[in-house]
Amino acid sequence: MVFSEIFWGSVIVTASGLLLKILSMIFKSKCSEFSCWGVVVKRDVVTEERMHEYDIEHHVNTRDPPPSP
Repeated sequence: MVFSEIFWGSVIVTASGLLLKILSMIFKSKCSEFSCWGVVVKRDVVTEERMHEYDIEHHVNTRDPPPSP
């Protein structure tokens, strides 16, 4: 049974999308280190935490658009 090009294209696009979503979740996670299939991701979460605390203390809201000049 031979599958059509549309089927294989759909499989490749779905697999690529899944891989990219997993990678984005890894980089957005609050873990300081992540290891999967020999790939190790290390992040400096202390600096990110300090930046987040600064934003909270100074009422920085990134959702608001910048003021007009």
